[in-house]
Amino acid sequence: MNIMVSKHRDGELIARALKFLGFTVTRGSTTEGGMRACLLMTKAVRRYDLAITPDGPRGPRYHFSGGAVTIAKLSGKPLVAVGVGAASAVYFSSWDRFMLPLPASNIGIVFGKVHHINMEDDDRSVRLELTRELKKLNEEALKF
Repeated sequence: MNIMVSKHRDGELIARALKFLGFTVTRGSTTEGGMRACLLMTKAVRRYDLAITPDGPRGPRYHFSGGAVTIAKLSGKPLVAVGVGAASAVYFSSWDRFMLPLPASNIGIVFGKVHHINMEDDDRSVRLELTRELKKLNEEALKF
């Protein structure tokens, strides 16, 4: 799996941890290196599944920015939103309420429907639909 990680300072720790776990990483976000990262991810999808946090480094939380939709359009690969929740977790006071599950906590992972996005699809409409779905999936994941 190839995972997009922010080029910001806090992304460095995440990138190192992911590489240690055996993942490949592409660095970039909507605010820094986004276009280059989109192009690299579009090529990476030939060899890897991709993971992208769609709300970018600044949010708003669960809001789909354009990167994931652009990559899906350019690569022709489908997009699936994923919700994650934990029965017991520490939530950081950051804009995204970063979640750190506590040891032995039950984790809920809920997959959304498969979205095949065509080049002529309206980006704004697709992003709004995916944003609504992502919010719903995260609420469902907290029920586990």
